[in-house]
Amino acid sequence: MTDKDLSLYLDINELILTVIFAILLIHSFSFVCSNELILVMLMNSLLNRNAEK
Repeated sequence: MTDKDLSLYLDINELILTVIFAILLIHSFSFVCSNELILVMLMNSLLNRNAEK
């Protein structure tokens, strides 16, 4: 394996890691968003119940 092959291999590895990291970041972000949406809906239902009393 020459230096050129090695640097190409490292570049590909770095690219794959970056893609995986980006996907994980997007997943965790959308997970947080959906959790916040659920919290907002819960708060809304609680507020509506209190308003009805």
